[in-house]
Amino acid sequence: MKKVTTFICAIAFAAALSVPSAASAVQQAPGTVDVQSPPPEEAAVNSTTNKANVPMLVTKDDKVNIYVSKISKKISLYKNDQLVNTWNCNVGRNSESGDKKIEGDRRTPSGSFYVCTRNDKSVAYLSLGLSYPSSDDADRGFASGIITEAQRDAIKNAISSGVMPPWNTPLGGAIMIHGNYRENGATRGCVAVANDVMDVLWQYCMLGARVDIGP
Repeated sequence: MKKVTTFICAIAFAAALSVPSAASAVQQAPGTVDVQSPPPEEAAVNSTTNKANVPMLVTKDDKVNIYVSKISKKISLYKNDQLVNTWNCNVGRNSESGDKKIEGDRRTPSGSFYVCTRNDKSVAYLSLGLSYPSSDDADRGFASGIITEAQRDAIKNAISSGVMPPWNTPLGGAIMIHGNYRENGATRGCVAVANDVMDVLWQYCMLGARVDIGP
């Protein structure tokens, strides 16, 4: 990847699930940096162990969920309704101005999602892909004329089946929880945590783990 002064967090696939190999520089607000994120073409790699081949700390019978606060920029991990820990995170640069609507708005989406992919070869250390756009997003996008009926139906069918929804529609996609957290950093829609935090999340979050994102 071409070295630039900043890196951007990818939000959506191109129609053919490909993106340029080099990130372009973006203007930064004072005191902030954009956080590097996994290219979308890497996002669909599913794995059950982390890079060090450490086994999961949960079983299929455990209830694991994550809550991300976009205002406080905190991420909390729960197992069987018990808080495991809370850490700092980066969210989308424009998240405070509203919910995610379209590709490229640099907002982290609000709502209830699930982990639909796990990538242990991410350029952002490790990544957990989220099931955005949701069924509600699909309905909203179709009602607003942003996506077609076929795109709406494809998203809703994927969500009802518990798999990855299409990430190549105008609603955007490739929303990840990933490593490479930076103090005072921001993303283009993903959630970034420190790499050691990502190790913990990776060991707890199987495919299907619930992730709620809100205020």
